[in-house]
Amino acid sequence: MATQLIGPVTAAIITRMLASHGEVVVAGFGVAVRIEAVAVMLLFALSGSIGPFVGQNWGARRPERVKEGLLVAYRFCLLWGLFAAFITIAFGEVIASWVDDNTAVIATAAFYLAVVPWSYGLWGMLMMSSASFNALGKPIPSTVLSFTRMFLVYVPLALLLDDRFGYAGIFVLPDPSFSCSCCR
Repeated sequence: MATQLIGPVTAAIITRMLASHGEVVVAGFGVAVRIEAVAVMLLFALSGSIGPFVGQNWGARRPERVKEGLLVAYRFCLLWGLFAAFITIAFGEVIASWVDDNTAVIATAAFYLAVVPWSYGLWGMLMMSSASFNALGKPIPSTVLSFTRMFLVYVPLALLLDDRFGYAGIFVLPDPSFSCSCCR
């Protein structure tokens, strides 16, 4: 139950921090994370399929296939992350304008979409690692990875960067509101 709360609790903390910058920032964040959900959909799908792949091959005593499969998945995550980053930099403002017509909200969402997608590749690798640990019957490392990412790295850095750079500092870090079932 506690691991199910990591993402939502962190998202609540970050949303509260963003709220101190005004409703436009919160709205821009909301628009951006909806677009982000589409951009990372393939990573969530891959994380859902890597677990059975790892479990089946590990059970068949084929660790070389597990290693090979994870390397392919990691490479895909990095390439998809780069692709998504380039797309959201080039078209983030246009896509955000499909969701909201307020220019300040669009600008906030576009800034988020220019910065955060650079983390998608590493985030995807974390998803693959967590799903793999869970498939191997080792949920503790998966939980530790998620907890560390959120509460030992993300929230402290968000607090520090918010203080120094405002909401732009918070956006420099990946969005905590998403957490896939593999990362719990």
